[in-house]
Amino acid sequence: MNLINIIPIEETYLRVFEKPPKVRLTRQIISFNYSNLSPYPDGGHLSFQNSSSIFVWYLKKSLSTGITIHIPEAYLVWRFFKDRANVLVLISRKGLLSVLVIKNGELSAQITRTAGEDEAEVLDLLKREYSLQDVELIRLGSTATFKAKLGDMLSFADFDFKPVNLLEQTVALLKAPLIASLLITSGFYLYQEARLESYYSEKTEYLARLKRENANQQSSLEDVREKTTYWRDFIAKEQIFPNYYQILSGLTDVIQRHGGYLNMVEYAENRITVSTGLKASEAIIINDLLATGLFQDVKLLSSSKDPGKADFSLYSLSITLRPVALNAPSKGVS
Repeated sequence: MNLINIIPIEETYLRVFEKPPKVRLTRQIISFNYSNLSPYPDGGHLSFQNSSSIFVWYLKKSLSTGITIHIPEAYLVWRFFKDRANVLVLISRKGLLSVLVIKNGELSAQITRTAGEDEAEVLDLLKREYSLQDVELIRLGSTATFKAKLGDMLSFADFDFKPVNLLEQTVALLKAPLIASLLITSGFYLYQEARLESYYSEKTEYLARLKRENANQQSSLEDVREKTTYWRDFIAKEQIFPNYYQILSGLTDVIQRHGGYLNMVEYAENRITVSTGLKASEAIIINDLLATGLFQDVKLLSSSKDPGKADFSLYSLSITLRPVALNAPSKGVS
């Protein structure tokens, strides 16, 4: 079982998007806004963001599900050379030439074309298009490889799987100490972020059988059970609001129903602030959001016409979450 899958640069297509300042988007929001821009109808995508940009690598094939962490090779090359000012990194492989454009330490573009076709003209065009001065040209061999570090794994790890499977997948990898350490640490961090519901009682029988079959793993199993009990008690006390993924699901369902789009979501304790573009009126949107049963109150902070899209309005909404104990459909506004 491979924990890491590095996707070759020639099998990806990169698009770089400007990100609003002081905003961090979740992987789900990035997928919601940018997955439809892929040149590959049946392909997948990977994303990364920093303070100013969103990087989306579109893939020819969809990604396999499971615990494998998929990392684009282009990201690893950029991370290796990001301390340089202006760089063109060339990789020749399988009859193709891939070029990474790094400007002021930031990844600006990535292209792949048939090797040997007007290479000098292509490089000159990239220099002019991205206003590169004093460019450093780096050629890498076809066998060049870049190893993923722990930070790279965490940047691309996708923990979007069912809570009931987390313990089983964690224990199944306990024979590989490094993998187990990464997965357990990341898994319990996910607990804190998403406030996942308790699952210990559902896995009692599984733990008992696993202990009989793997006597030499007894101490590790006891450790996992102790940590699970701790987080179960913690979540039972602290999770008084719906988890983040449930909130995003309800929010995006309403916006998709009206053919709209999300610009920004900020989340803090019992309140989220949303910037969205919609054709529907604010009263309809507020009614539909309250009808999900996830939200206790929805207030319109501002509204304006979208200058870039006819018939669309931009709404800024402040939404108060409904405590779990009070979750029930609410009356809309008249």
